[in-house]
Amino acid sequence: MSKKLSLFCLVILLLFSCGKSSEETVEQAIITAENYLGAGLCQSAIDELEKIGRQNENARYLITLASGYACRAGYDTPTFITSHLPNFATPATLGGTTTFSTSQTMDAPDNDAYEDVQTAIDILLYAGGIESTKNPTVARRAAKFTSREAAGINSFLMYLLITQLGKYLYYYGNASAAGVKGGGTTFTNNCIMNYTTTTTLSYDDDGSTGPNPPINTDVGTVLDSTTNGACDSTQAGHPHLNIAASKTKRLCQGVVIWNNFLAVFPEVIGASTGGDFGRISGVQTTIDLYKDIVSNARTADARMTDLVDMLSQTKCESEYSDTDEYFDIFFSLYFEILFV
Repeated sequence: MSKKLSLFCLVILLLFSCGKSSEETVEQAIITAENYLGAGLCQSAIDELEKIGRQNENARYLITLASGYACRAGYDTPTFITSHLPNFATPATLGGTTTFSTSQTMDAPDNDAYEDVQTAIDILLYAGGIESTKNPTVARRAAKFTSREAAGINSFLMYLLITQLGKYLYYYGNASAAGVKGGGTTFTNNCIMNYTTTTTLSYDDDGSTGPNPPINTDVGTVLDSTTNGACDSTQAGHPHLNIAASKTKRLCQGVVIWNNFLAVFPEVIGASTGGDFGRISGVQTTIDLYKDIVSNARTADARMTDLVDMLSQTKCESEYSDTDEYFDIFFSLYFEILFV
């Protein structure tokens, strides 16, 4: 009996002393995945990390996993920095994003690369285990990680959001290879979405300088009175933003990509003294101006305020499935003007 007991104790001892701890398993998986990424083996990196389960509070794990999905989408950070980022605002504030090589592979709403980049974005947006039904704010992520970890997440997230914005605007804006809205050949639309031009605005002019829309006007007047390229109140939008079953989802994608970029943009730029991020810091004044315009476009309308602050795809689809009027205002005052 004593021999059996001793053998049992020895087995238990070996199991607990020789097996890897959970932390060691995660660390080894991250190192292996990083090596796979260095060799360009995107899927192997994803498989290595996904097989141990999502580690939602491990910043290095999340950044590496997001890198795997971005890699599978054809994204490469050195290329983004050297070839894409310098063209961010050329032509127009947002038009340059559509000239990225990653943007011009976008050929369908469910394009595989688009969905992979979105997966990478969501991994970082909801880092720390933030629920998908809540807005994944910078503050919520900051509460889960150290300042250095949060900064790393936000920096990579900003790159991916710019990449995804380029894909979205290239496709739905029917852009040419040179980044001109409505200049593409696959579709015929000159506007991004179909607008109800009678949607009203009651703009609260707070005294700021810039192209404030007329007070007590409508979307049609704004489209006709501002520089929107070939888009005006008579033009149609992209056909895939006019399909009832998917319209809200796709409109919300544009809102959420843009709003999350606006959320991380000042955080990243504010912590930078130049270099890579400094290349786009020059557009911050223009972006801030239009954020003020859109925020004040519908005086004392809580739903407009909520859409301007909307960061969650799930929340957006749930709360705005009953109307297009807020998207009319958002898209006409942001995307049509900033992307020509």
